[in-house]
Amino acid sequence: MNIENILDYLKILYALAWADNKLQKEELNLLGQIADNFELDENQKKIVQNWATNPISLKDLKKIDFSSFQMEQKKYILTLALAIAKSDGIVTQDEKEFIEEIQSLLDMKDLNFDDLMNELKSSQELYSGL
Repeated sequence: MNIENILDYLKILYALAWADNKLQKEELNLLGQIADNFELDENQKKIVQNWATNPISLKDLKKIDFSSFQMEQKKYILTLALAIAKSDGIVTQDEKEFIEEIQSLLDMKDLNFDDLMNELKSSQELYSGL
């Protein structure tokens, strides 16, 4: 994945964590672990750190071109988004609606929420090293 896609990917995850207008400690910890797995330069790290304190809107995400993302990358984004939403123990209605909006942006509207939950369960084993 190129650096632009990595930053877009991280931006989506941070935006989801902000979907309920607050960033929980558990969400922030998980996002930090995910970001640490990428080799980001200092400028890129500052961009990501800014997302931890400044909410990202869905409007910001609509500017991203997802056409270069492969299907597996799109599924991974959705399953990690769900993992972040679940990291504080509950998936709020705002988070659920946000995930559905991301599905639409990724052109993956055919996956319903229950399918995403199953994707999360199966991908946790597949991507457990990330």
